[in-house]
Amino acid sequence: MTVNNEDCAFDDPDALKQNMADLFHNPEHSDTTFIIGDSKLYAWSGLISVACPKLGGVIKKNFENCHDREIKLYDVKNVESFSLVLKYIYGLSINFVQTSLVVICEALKHSVNYQLKNLSKNLTDYLSKIDCFSLDSAVVLLNTANEFRIQKLYDQVKIFAYKNSNELMKHPRFQCLDYSVLVELLKSDWFYSSEIDILKGVLHW
Repeated sequence: MTVNNEDCAFDDPDALKQNMADLFHNPEHSDTTFIIGDSKLYAWSGLISVACPKLGGVIKKNFENCHDREIKLYDVKNVESFSLVLKYIYGLSINFVQTSLVVICEALKHSVNYQLKNLSKNLTDYLSKIDCFSLDSAVVLLNTANEFRIQKLYDQVKIFAYKNSNELMKHPRFQCLDYSVLVELLKSDWFYSSEIDILKGVLHW
């Protein structure tokens, strides 16, 4: 009887995916707790160390110096953004369309910081395809596109900002606009607004 190598192989990606989903954010099967504000995310340090060596190094250093299993992340504003990073590490599906742009942009920062190149590329590619903007998303998109050099997105959001300059300067998030972006907008002849409105906007910033 001749047996081919293919006949001896067995692969069940669905089972693996389900197992990883069961492990994700499961305190019973985790040895690390990330604390973000009042929220906690549970994780398995062994998997993280293999999939993301830099984050694994953070865990190792914390264990050596603090001798506990909890790590406070002060640089994370939205727990959902770090949860997205963990989902990627666990190999779980991520629906960018159903995720807020604020979370997407912050997740991109974390992915770059932790050197998760594939996740960074996927997030950047997704942001590059966005062509519908709002006052709520304009500032975070401008900052992110400028910081990570997503030129196509940056150019498109600038056009939106020029067309909605008065409303944008009055928006609560305008004060979060990065200085370099603010200067570029104000220098442009396309930034239509009265001098008094610009002055008020800058003072608000």
